[in-house]
Amino acid sequence: MEEADAGNVRGMQIPVCCDCWFTRDGKGMPRLIKFQDDQEQIHTVSEIQVLYQEQKRYCGLPSVEYACRIVDGGRQKDVKLMFWPQEQKWSMVISTPPGTVACEQ
Repeated sequence: MEEADAGNVRGMQIPVCCDCWFTRDGKGMPRLIKFQDDQEQIHTVSEIQVLYQEQKRYCGLPSVEYACRIVDGGRQKDVKLMFWPQEQKWSMVISTPPGTVACEQ
C-alpha cells in the first residue's frame, strides 16, 4: 500500500548541516545541526531532543521527519528536522503564523 502524500511542507524551511547518529537498526538520531540566519550568522545547536520521527511524502518526495525540541541561543524551540534521502539533504522547518506562505522544497 502506498503512503499518503502530505502535500506541501508547512512552515519556513532552512537548509541545515546535520550530524546524525544511526543505531544498528538504522534509526537516525540527529545530534547536532548548523544553520545560517538572516544576518548570515552561523548557529550551532547541540541540545536536540527528538520527540518522534516518521516517514512522510511531500509532493511525492520521500522524507524522514523528526519533531524536535532544540535550544538555540538560550531559547527553547519546537522545530522539525527533515531528511530528504533522494537529495541527501537536511532542512529545518519552523512554524509560520497562519496566512503565511510556506517555502517549498
